[in-house]
Amino acid sequence: MASSSSSPDFHLSKSFFVSESPIRAMCVSGTDLHVGSQQPPFLVSMNMETGERTDVGQNNISGQVTSLMTVDSTSYLVGSLDTHIRLFKSSSQALQISGHQGGVISLTPSSTSPNEFFSGSWDGTCRHWNLQGESLDVMEGHENGVTCVHHPCGALVTGSSGENEGGQVVNSKMRVWRQSDDGKWSIVQTFSPHTQSIRDIQLPLGGLLGPLSPVISVGNDGSTCMVDIMEGGKVVKGVVQRLQYEKGYLLTASTVPKDDGGEYDVTVG
Repeated sequence: MASSSSSPDFHLSKSFFVSESPIRAMCVSGTDLHVGSQQPPFLVSMNMETGERTDVGQNNISGQVTSLMTVDSTSYLVGSLDTHIRLFKSSSQALQISGHQGGVISLTPSSTSPNEFFSGSWDGTCRHWNLQGESLDVMEGHENGVTCVHHPCGALVTGSSGENEGGQVVNSKMRVWRQSDDGKWSIVQTFSPHTQSIRDIQLPLGGLLGPLSPVISVGNDGSTCMVDIMEGGKVVKGVVQRLQYEKGYLLTASTVPKDDGGEYDVTVG
């Protein structure tokens, strides 16, 4: 990772007014930008070419939308604090998926099967699903809220928001899971790169670096960590590189390509 001076130049192309309330999640399918917000309407779609706005799902989403995931050019998944996951095709709900007992705060696609995905929730679980709404497995034992990403090596990486003890957040953990031949997931490593809640875990360049890719995490401790979980083709106890420290919470991370050689810059907010 090098300095940001050689990164591609970006400029503002368009801006859209979506909601009076804070925006909690975004994703893109085709030419549509889908935005989840904290107050009704909880889900809005904007055509990025025409600027046309559609209030989506206002009659059946009863909690703020906290996670969105692109499925394909016309479909996307919606996770909300009403505990449900919904599959939308264009502006119509095609499926409601139930199983979580708390708000759904993380959605991530499977790196090995386009028909599968994972969800993280405030109920302390990460769930493995297919796009038909069938639950394939439940990974329990997390400390409250769960964020997740499916690594190109096939491992599942989850992070927890931790537990409150005497007004202090403790036990926020990152876990690496492996899937057995029977399709069930089990923990192979647990470690603690952050001293407070883990808020987001991302793959650099969306996983394009392949099976040896690190993961990048941010948390309420204001730190950004790069965690190597692979060595010699095996999952190892995470080697943590602390990239930066900020005063205040860090809620999300992203990466910007620098060139065609796989280098990138990390942006956090």
